[in-house]
Amino acid sequence: MNKVFGAILSPFVRKVLLTLEHKGAEYVNEPVRPFKNPESFAKLSPLRKIPAFSDEYLTVADSSVICDYLESKYPHNPLYPKNPVERAKVLWLEEFADTRLQETFGPCFFFELLVAPVMYKRKPDSALVERGRAAMPLLQDYLEGELTGSRFAVGGALSIADLSLPSVFLNGRYAGHEVDARRWPKLAAYLHGMYTHPLYANRIEREREAVAVLKPRQ
Repeated sequence: MNKVFGAILSPFVRKVLLTLEHKGAEYVNEPVRPFKNPESFAKLSPLRKIPAFSDEYLTVADSSVICDYLESKYPHNPLYPKNPVERAKVLWLEEFADTRLQETFGPCFFFELLVAPVMYKRKPDSALVERGRAAMPLLQDYLEGELTGSRFAVGGALSIADLSLPSVFLNGRYAGHEVDARRWPKLAAYLHGMYTHPLYANRIEREREAVAVLKPRQ
């Protein structure tokens, strides 16, 4: 049985779950917090980061490594293009989402505006939130230039880039960040198309209860 260890609202965990769901592979999710996880978790993930993954063959961590493994284990419904140029673009956009984009959305928006008030009972760090808001235009400018206006990030089919970029933006949306369609029309249309795709629509529905826990009380 495929086991995914981590919190479902993590964009990295979400990427793995979306991959499994796209492949039609059965799995179980074992909830593990991204912070202050138990010492025993180090046996699954030596860096103590989520997600970790195990099946009958191996135990491994890091979402990109896990998804690459799942692509080989379940080669149907491929997420990595065979064309070397498209494959390189897909892998780069995945890396961009996992690093620079998440480094802004994660700590500046999702953690400060949703997690900190509920889980740590403190007010958001307004300076950190503003730093994130100041960084977003350049990141979105870059993606606006990279996208072609088609439904998918690269080429004519769903790829691992499409399970990475929208996943990070989704946490931003949960925290109240919306992409201005007047300034970034291709990016806004792309994200809308992804969130209405059955794969994302189903995952967003599954996350509804967890998101409700973090939403500030009105």
